[in-house]
Amino acid sequence: AKEILPEVVFKVADAVSLPFEDNRFSVVIFDAILMYVSDIHRALDEAKRVARNIIIIDWFSEEERKINYSFARNYPKYLSRLGFDVKSIQLTKETWPLSRNWEENGYVFVATR
Repeated sequence: AKEILPEVVFKVADAVSLPFEDNRFSVVIFDAILMYVSDIHRALDEAKRVARNIIIIDWFSEEERKINYSFARNYPKYLSRLGFDVKSIQLTKETWPLSRNWEENGYVFVATR
């Protein structure tokens, strides 16, 4: 990502305990990471605390989404409960230019307040 967006400052932090003040950012982006987070609900709560908007990028086929990624099926539902309006978009090179080889199996969930 640094090669594609050299002007952006990237910070590494624990998603369930972000070291930033409330409403610090306009957006938090989770790019294919939530399946590795110890507590997805807490991570999304933290994202809501520090940002006005959340973008979740995740990749899985529709079949995987139905079978293996039960929480991914619920991203829109949970984000709605947090007070966001949620839009689901299938990944393409046009909708997410950073995608490489998984655009056919990826989804973007855009949560705005």
